[in-house]
Amino acid sequence: MVSDLTGKRLELLTEAVPGLSRVALLLDTGPPNWHAQLHDHAAAARELGVQLLPLEVHGPDAFAGPSRRPRRDTPRH
Repeated sequence: MVSDLTGKRLELLTEAVPGLSRVALLLDTGPPNWHAQLHDHAAAARELGVQLLPLEVHGPDAFAGPSRRPRRDTPRH
């Protein structure tokens, strides 16, 4: 059920954003099932032809960190 919802969320996102090729995933590595969540998201992304960019966070205090990292794969103007 969870993996079905994961796939549906990504599917809806690709429909809402035409041409979407990459999706960032903020992933809390605290819960014991985080590996399974990552696996489900990665499988859904592959099926939809979307590159998944997982960003691991370790609880609420680390949440702001990944959004502040510079993107190395985007040319700067």
